[in-house]
Amino acid sequence: MLEAEPAKEVPTGLVQVLPDTVRLLAAEYEAIHTTGGSKLFPGSPESSSWNPNCYRIGWEDEDEIVELVVCPPDDTVYELDWWAGSVEKSENPKVSRYPSIYHWIAYDFALLTEEPQ
Repeated sequence: MLEAEPAKEVPTGLVQVLPDTVRLLAAEYEAIHTTGGSKLFPGSPESSSWNPNCYRIGWEDEDEIVELVVCPPDDTVYELDWWAGSVEKSENPKVSRYPSIYHWIAYDFALLTEEPQ
């Protein structure tokens, strides 16, 4: 399940350099929360320490351990797990790639609705 906060104004600033799919999402939604605790904030990107040419557009978890990043102009979403099962933060995150923000949302939703084996 998704809960979305409508965009309050037309996105400006950093949003304009983001990939098309993220800009379109930012034009509609200020923030998107998933049942699993993920939070996307496409309208408020932040610089990512992972790569100076990339921007954080959300967190996959409530503890802000798994960062969601895009690197314009590419639509790919990178899920960066800085802890990856460790007790200490790593210098090099475990990286998962999704073709677009919509693919990541579908994957996140599928995780929550998957039947146990």
